[in-house]
Amino acid sequence: MSVSIKVTNTTQVAAKLRQKEKVVIRACLSAVHITAEAVFNDSQSRIHRVTGALADSGKIVYENTDTSAIAIIGYGDSSTNPKTGFTTASYAVKAHEAFGGKWLENAMIDNTELFKNSLLEKVGQALNS
Repeated sequence: MSVSIKVTNTTQVAAKLRQKEKVVIRACLSAVHITAEAVFNDSQSRIHRVTGALADSGKIVYENTDTSAIAIIGYGDSSTNPKTGFTTASYAVKAHEAFGGKWLENAMIDNTELFKNSLLEKVGQALNS
């Protein structure tokens, strides 16, 4: 007794997938953007605030290309802390590691499932459209 599983026209399947390429890329962009916003907002709610300078330096930078969707979430830049006069870039890592923090790392970890689910949902919708 045996069963077989086969795809008899892989050329046709590949052609249909190529037609969906732009839609799938937009779906990936959407999933990255949704997750980046969630991670950023989550990290903002966790960040230790004394003057608010470090929290205010937080941002998302999107570096999307034709073939990749990238969101960089970061804290610390050339803005200065009004209390110390130091740039937020000079103490961002130290602050992240102190105060029971790791607000950005933990926000990223806690939103891993959101990314996976968003990616599956958006790509699935794109392939079914």
